[in-house]
Amino acid sequence: MKKTVAIRIPWTKVFHAERAVRKRLFFCKIPCRGKTVALLALGSFFHIGMQVCEELAKQGIEATLINPLFINEIDVSLLDELKPDHKLVVTLEDALLHGGFGSRIAQYYSMHSMKVMNKGFYKPVPTTYVADDFMRENRLLPEQITEDIVKMFTL
Repeated sequence: MKKTVAIRIPWTKVFHAERAVRKRLFFCKIPCRGKTVALLALGSFFHIGMQVCEELAKQGIEATLINPLFINEIDVSLLDELKPDHKLVVTLEDALLHGGFGSRIAQYYSMHSMKVMNKGFYKPVPTTYVADDFMRENRLLPEQITEDIVKMFTL
């Protein structure tokens, strides 16, 4: 019996740890620590998160950039730490949105006034595609994500 196999290769930059990863740490706060918006940028989308963080700064929006190292559990203490200063949490994930990491974050904040914006794929990744076109269709280009975030603050 033949089965189809798909191998996904990230089209963005992949960052490697510069030192040993602590096994008890669920999230690692990385370069931007701001207020108003928190970006949780998973895996290969961390590079996109960095670009969005820079673009938001140009718009006068201070963002916190977080690189989740483990996605099987959520770091409740970190998510609680964001509540006083942040109005919006944006999850960026290289996966389907339905039932993914972003859904877990949205569910955690569901009883709080924190707004959550989940960014990821609306449909499965096709076997053949042009990466930039697929990202554009899913509004996952850094300028599109930035535009969506800025729009949230003008509503």
